[in-house]
Amino acid sequence: IGAMYHPGRNEIRIEESLIDVCTRFGPDAGHALAFILAHEWSHALYRRKDLTPVFSFLESRLSMAEREHAADVQGALLAYLAGYRPERILPRLIDTLYTIYALPEAGSGEYPSPALRKESAKRAMDLISWLVHLFDAANLLALEGEYTLAEKAYRHLAGRYATPELFNNLGVLYAARAMEFPVPQTDVYAYPFELDMNSPFRKVFRTRGDLPPEEAFQRQEWLEMAKAEFTEAARHSPDYAPARANLVCVLTLMSRPLQALEYVRDSLPDHCRSSAQVRLAEGIAHA
Repeated sequence: IGAMYHPGRNEIRIEESLIDVCTRFGPDAGHALAFILAHEWSHALYRRKDLTPVFSFLESRLSMAEREHAADVQGALLAYLAGYRPERILPRLIDTLYTIYALPEAGSGEYPSPALRKESAKRAMDLISWLVHLFDAANLLALEGEYTLAEKAYRHLAGRYATPELFNNLGVLYAARAMEFPVPQTDVYAYPFELDMNSPFRKVFRTRGDLPPEEAFQRQEWLEMAKAEFTEAARHSPDYAPARANLVCVLTLMSRPLQALEYVRDSLPDHCRSSAQVRLAEGIAHA
């Protein structure tokens, strides 16, 4: 209805009338269109049997209504990963589509009920939270040397949604396990193996576009508090480069890069100004 994935052409087609529906949501039109595109792309992933966080939990034979619901949840997740917020529009969008296309409120053999579909964004966020928490737990286990448990957690995640970070961290684990049986000729060096602590799902919790006013206010408050603490640290020890670098970073985050650069130029001792941390913070301010 209104949008469809065509496997032969590997393209998603959307009727102009459906785009017009999205524009009804004003500033949230992008969130609506993103969800619709992601929903249709989810059907493509299901057809291709790609491993995704939602479909990996499902049996291969689903009814049409079950596939629609799975595509809703997977579509919400993809929209979140792209920086959109489907929860802002999903209840209104579902009501609008069911009205325009005269779909039954109780659902049918082809489409689930609107009540079930409105929960899709919440289900997607619940799944994302689970993935993030398990990834964090695996990283902590690895840092504590609990390699067997960490491996099981990484493997469990990789079986649900494979990402480069997971395979990198598994490689670091195996290298660490190997070095438990040292060879003096090679193991005398400090190798720069590094766990990647960044989950690709963390960006879901960032907002595309301007922050809502209450979130912008909270952000500013936290930055002001951070600025005060870094200033106090520098007052106690003027030669303490980490606090100086951190203050430059906070000024840049407060959208005051010129003030950050003036601080580096006019207020820092020479040895602090030449530290790697300060130079990196100064480079970001220039950007």
